[in-house]
Amino acid sequence: MDVTEKLTALLTDKKFSHNGKELCFLSCKKVNSNIMVLTNKETIPIPVDRFVDFYNKVEKNCSPVNESKSSFVPAEIPIKNKAIIVPEMPGVFGKINQSFDSLIDAIENASDADMKVLEVKAKMLTSMAQTAVNMENSRINLIKLFNGK
Repeated sequence: MDVTEKLTALLTDKKFSHNGKELCFLSCKKVNSNIMVLTNKETIPIPVDRFVDFYNKVEKNCSPVNESKSSFVPAEIPIKNKAIIVPEMPGVFGKINQSFDSLIDAIENASDADMKVLEVKAKMLTSMAQTAVNMENSRINLIKLFNGK
């Protein structure tokens, strides 16, 4: 009998202790000069020349697994209730509106020398507002995607 078959026959549907951890056997496979033992918590590499020691140790402390055998992949994925995400108006739009209001007030009372500076501020504020609107539209589209609309 092959060493992997022997170990599989011993540990199928059983749990065992190794290095102070309680492990449940899943499978094993020979890789190069090691036997890789796949458990519910970790993969244990066992050199072929140390297999007999590992086998004897595990044979002494293995026991049948309870019904609550844990594994890497659950048999059933729990179904979550459908969540509805409601978009809200971010505070950045209120700040942009206030900035536009103060810019309009400054333009109404500005001299010809101040108009160049206010024109640059207006272009920057407009660019920032367009970016904020595009980001908000992207966020709303993601929310619609998550809500399945």
